[in-house]
Amino acid sequence: MPPRFAGPEREKRSAAADRHADAIRIALMEAAPAGLTSKRLVAATELSRSQLVCGIAALKELCAERGWPPLLWTREKG
Repeated sequence: MPPRFAGPEREKRSAAADRHADAIRIALMEAAPAGLTSKRLVAATELSRSQLVCGIAALKELCAERGWPPLLWTREKG
């Protein structure tokens, strides 16, 4: 089985990952500049922890693809 994030040959993100990334982006923008810890982000987006992890990864990719500022988020500090 190939690595999960194999680089350019990696499969396209799922539509669910894009929806999760969008929910996370909106929640973080509403909380700015304070940010949200992982527990609060899960509560704000109503995503599971695994969906949150996948959504954060997808959001980081979207930021890079669209030339947006990079996502600087940590679980502890938000």
